[in-house]
Amino acid sequence: MKAQRLEKLERERESLERDFHDALVEALRECADGKWGLFAQNKGLLPPHLETRYRPESVTRLEELGELVAAIRTALGYSDLTEIVRLRELRRATNRGNALGEQRQARIWLDEIENTQKSAPSAGAQDHPTART
Repeated sequence: MKAQRLEKLERERESLERDFHDALVEALRECADGKWGLFAQNKGLLPPHLETRYRPESVTRLEELGELVAAIRTALGYSDLTEIVRLRELRRATNRGNALGEQRQARIWLDEIENTQKSAPSAGAQDHPTART
């Protein structure tokens, strides 16, 4: 691929990954607040038309962005995004007995994300001339 094309794809990948992360946090919050569907634990319990009707829009958006991120990462020769891999694994794990409920799984993952963000210094603060070291 040409350098310009690679740069454009790289910028698009970064933007999509940020959007995916934001959509993941939104879907996790909704799930933690009681909306099921993110981890597909109840899949098959309702007729398909009702599953579609009651499925949170955030989950649909997350899946659409996940497909776009996966496609662009594949085109660039990157491995899967760790958040996408984890979501797939958690969805498979819900089919096993004694799996945590969707709300609890969402809360745990959301807490991990928030703790990671709190412990990581912001990039802007490090680059700012008045930032303390």
